[in-house]
Amino acid sequence: MPSFTSSHSGELNSSSCPASFIRLYCSAVGLWGDVSGREHVWDDGKGYGPGRFFSIRSDEGMQEVLGRHGELEQWTTWNDGGAMHYQWAVLRVSPS
Repeated sequence: MPSFTSSHSGELNSSSCPASFIRLYCSAVGLWGDVSGREHVWDDGKGYGPGRFFSIRSDEGMQEVLGRHGELEQWTTWNDGGAMHYQWAVLRVSPS
């Protein structure tokens, strides 16, 4: 099984793939999602700079986007009690 590094910032993280995956790349993707997709600017009003832009995707929307770039091998979500939930996927991409 590949080993993955985790990030809660929505970054794409490369993994260490077993030798049998020599011509393939595995990546783990983790980010926040919601039941419906939306875009918004979040500004807490504390004056730390301009508001931050967020593009939140639904589970179906995120799976569709990832599917354009490779084979979606694993998909899971979990709630932390907040308004959104965390989406986590393993994507296998063949070099072009």
